[in-house]
Amino acid sequence: MLHEFYTYGEGLSSVLKALADAHELLADQGTLIIRDMILHNYTKKADFKDKYLVEKIKAKTGIMKLVESFEKTFGTLDNHHTINHFLLKYMYENNWDRELLENYVAVTFEQYEKIFDLLDMRVQYKESYLIDYLKNLWMNDFGLSEEDTALYKSTGILVAKKEISRTY
Repeated sequence: MLHEFYTYGEGLSSVLKALADAHELLADQGTLIIRDMILHNYTKKADFKDKYLVEKIKAKTGIMKLVESFEKTFGTLDNHHTINHFLLKYMYENNWDRELLENYVAVTFEQYEKIFDLLDMRVQYKESYLIDYLKNLWMNDFGLSEEDTALYKSTGILVAKKEISRTY
């Protein structure tokens, strides 16, 4: 997963290098598919219903230790981005020391699109959704409603096509 290139490599430059290497191996009009935890840029500023959701999260017995260490690492749970990130990782409590350090949502859809532009690739498809397993888990663990979970995503898919090489 590319979020691990980001976390354990040199940040965005490691993701760019991995995609450039994949691009080099593609034939003209070859297709590259990314499936990872990907959010949009706007989630970093969006805070609609976040206070309500954070109250529900913090009300869960035994969660505050995870919340506190997460917030020290990634910032306060005060926008869709950080809340979504926390929701994607809190269930890994048994492996928390390792999972906490991974930035699951480091690269946004918009950043991937810029990388594809640099590589002369064209986005063919993009989608963001919440898998049922996580939706049900969040509903059960935090007492969230369908409406509450609709604001958050678990999975992003990007499909990009390599343009035909031009020789001059």
